[in-house]
Order: sequence, then C-alpha cells, then structure tokens
Amino acid sequence: MSALTIFVRSLPVDACNDRLEEIFSEIGPVNHYFVVKEKGEDKCRGFGYVTYSMEEDAQHAVREVKVYDGQKINVSVAKKKLPRGGFRHGRHGAPAHKKIYIPNGNICAIDFLLLICSSRQ
Repeated sequence: MSALTIFVRSLPVDACNDRLEEIFSEIGPVNHYFVVKEKGEDKCRGFGYVTYSMEEDAQHAVREVKVYDGQKINVSVAKKKLPRGGFRHGRHGAPAHKKIYIPNGNICAIDFLLLICSSRQ
C-alpha cells in the first residue's frame, strides 16, 4: 500500500464506515475508507483503512487522530500485505520449515536438501 493509506486499529465493535470517514475527513479529503466487519455480521473486527488523496494528509492523520468516539485508537501507515503461497514465514519473519516424510524420520525440507547435497560431494 502507498503512504496514502493508513491502518486504523482498536476500533470499537460498533464502528461504522460513515463515522470513520467523518473523523478522518477533518484532516483532509478522503478517497476511500472502510471498517472491516465480521463475516455475515455488522460487527467491526477492530480495524479499518482510510486512503487520502495527499500523502501529507495521511501523515498528519497518523500524528493527530488518536480517538474514535471517546475510545483510544492506533493509527499507522498501512503496509502492503505479503502474497500468499511460496515460502511461509514463522515468527519474526524467519522461514518456516516444511516437514516432509523421510523413511528414517520427519525432518524439515531444508535439512533434507542439505543432507542430499552433502552426500553428493
């Protein structure tokens, strides 16, 4: 996501799109905004996104907007979501080892590849 989009978390369960737009449009023109809802319900999952037309407005909102209807919220520049598939990552960004079946036991794929490569030398 560009620096124009901000991530808003700690929203109350009754947060709505119109109120989100109302609060953040006080900073500057808002292009797009939405509260993320539970599937099949009208209950907020606690976060949402707001996109501004100007990066300066987004940065100003990150610094200035701290409250949604009396409840403290956290506002930050949104980060691009990593694509699914390929290598999975575990805690702290470290690659997660995929387990594969080996007749002598269950070892991770990386260890298996190292075992094969070292046996060919």
